[in-house]
Parts: sequence; structure tokens; C-alpha cells
Amino acid sequence: MCKQGFLLRRLSVTYELVLLDADTPVFKAAKSVQQDYIVVTRKSDGATKRYKNKTEFWGHHKKKEGGELAKNNLIRVERGLQPNKPEDYEVEECAELVPEITDHVLAGVEQFDRFVGKIKSLNLAEDYRLGIGGSGNFRYEIAQQLPYKGARKDKPLLFMEIKEAIIKKYKNKVVVVDDEEVDDWCSIKGHENYKHFLKTGEWKYVLGFLDKDIKQVISPQFNFDDQFPEVIIPTPFEAAKCFTSQCLSGDLSTDNILGLPNFTKEIQEKYELGATRGIGKATALKYLETATTIKELFERVVEAYKSYYGTERQELVSHDGKVLMWDYLDFLQDSAQLLYLRRKPCEFYNVRTTLDKLGVDYGEN
Repeated sequence: MCKQGFLLRRLSVTYELVLLDADTPVFKAAKSVQQDYIVVTRKSDGATKRYKNKTEFWGHHKKKEGGELAKNNLIRVERGLQPNKPEDYEVEECAELVPEITDHVLAGVEQFDRFVGKIKSLNLAEDYRLGIGGSGNFRYEIAQQLPYKGARKDKPLLFMEIKEAIIKKYKNKVVVVDDEEVDDWCSIKGHENYKHFLKTGEWKYVLGFLDKDIKQVISPQFNFDDQFPEVIIPTPFEAAKCFTSQCLSGDLSTDNILGLPNFTKEIQEKYELGATRGIGKATALKYLETATTIKELFERVVEAYKSYYGTERQELVSHDGKVLMWDYLDFLQDSAQLLYLRRKPCEFYNVRTTLDKLGVDYGEN
């Protein structure tokens, strides 16, 4: 949805550098040399069995009523026994290295090599740099409502070994990013790129990404996972729309970031949204679709948060046990500061500063 209004360019344009968010390709390279499985234990008697995945055990159904569990329950019912429930079992996620591979680290690096080969074959730029995450991330320290990335699963078995081997092999092509995310590094370079374009009319860099967040950045960029990649350049309005829509929807499944829990009935009726159960990407964009300026986008976000939380401060216990007294803008600040990609080093986002610059009335002036 965020593609609407983007400026498109074919891949024939040559830039000085392709700047790549290589964290996901590193992860995929490490994942490629292992096979995941689950071990299911029946609580009543401790009996265990291995399955390829959860789908094999209990199917695709949201109620977990498919797969082998459903087949076994049919037999139990025929015998006059009560069917087993998903909660009657403990499920452990496991992994092992692929036994057919002799050198798993080398195989992982070769998988990453294929990614780099694909990028080079696009002939986008004279050279490239690989952004790879190092140590630390300021978001872990500032998140209040939920622990940042708190729902993420363990990394692949040989993630660190393969990551270090990739860094060693690619040496001066690698930028190790500490204390922030590779997304932030890409965004900072993208903002430099935008300022250079405003001065000279030329773009120096093109950003290669997989993460949707990078569409906040006004810079040439392409999704390297697309079969036929195309360079897009978000307009300032579209970049702001992607950010404000995320402030509404959050990013719970990937980064454990809450957005606005729901639109109030008042907002639903005013903007003809219909009844909503939570706010997903499509619902957030529908709410914003009639906004025509960046100021209006932020006004909509403020309106929705104010309608939901009200104007009175309320007590909140943070994920690490601190007792806080928050107003509606504090809830917005907590989400926005985690979703925002830095435009300059060591930047900390403040939503009130943005609202003041845009002239948005939020009742504290």
C-alpha cells in the first residue's frame, strides 16, 4: 500500500554505491544449513514424538484442530474416549544441522555469496557495502510498554560463526553497525543522499532492503527479495505516510512494538471505517487515505491516540516494573521512537518536536 505515489526508476541508473541491509541475508545463510523440527510431549504420560513442524502436528487451523492431532482424536472418539486438546501437550522448537552438509560454515557463506552475486548482477552501482549488525541497540533501553524484539525466536545454530566468516571474507565491503540497527545506518546514509540530491540534483546511493521500515527514507531504494527489483524513490509525503501508518498499526509480530490498540467508535464512524478489531496495515492506511499533507497525517495520528486514551494521565507499569503516569502522547512517543529510523547519528526521536515543527495542535502549548 505504501507504494502509491512513489517515484519509480528502472535499474538502468548507475549510482556510486549500493548500501545493503545484509542482516536478513546473513540470517538466511545461517538458516540454510539447519533443519528445524518440533518435539511434542503429552503431559499426561510424558510420551514424545518428533514432527517436521507445528502444522504437521495440529494443522493450519487457528484453533489447532488439524494435522495428526485431529486424526488421533477421530480414533479416540470412535473408541469412546475424550479428544485431546492442544493444551494437553508441550511443544519444544528444535533444530539440527543438515547431516548431508560436510562444512556448514562454508555452505552458509556460499549461500550468502549467491545473494551478493545477485546484487552485483543488477549493475546498479560502481561498488557496494554490506551493513551487518554488531553489538547493542539503543531501542532495548528506551522501550517501555513491551521489551523490544521480546517475541523473537532464537537465532540459527551457527549464526555467529557464519556471520563472522562473512565479515572476514568481505572485509572492507562490510560496515559493522553497533548500538543501533542496520536500518538506522541505511536511513542515515539515505538522508545524506537526499540532502545531496537537493543540492546537486544527483543521487549518490541506492539502498537495498527487505525491511518495510526503510520506506520512511527519501532515497532511491529497492527490495532485493523481489524477482524483478525496481528502484523506487518515496516522496516526502509517502515516507511520512509509511511512518504514521506504522505509529497506528505498530509492529508487534516482528519487533514487539505496540501501536494504537484500536480505533474508538467515534473515529470509526467519523472516517467510515466500520467496526475494527485492532489496527492492521490496511486499516491504518484507510484511516489516513484522505489526508493530503504531512501535517494532516500527523493530525490524524494525534486525533486517534487522543480519542482512545483520553486527555487524563493514567498509570502504566512498564515491562521492567517502573510505574509511569502517561498521557496519550506518551503512548504515541513510546511507539514512534522505536519505529522511527534515524536521520543522523545518535538521534533520539521526539514526537512532540515533530508536532511543533508541523504546527499540529496537541493541547500542551
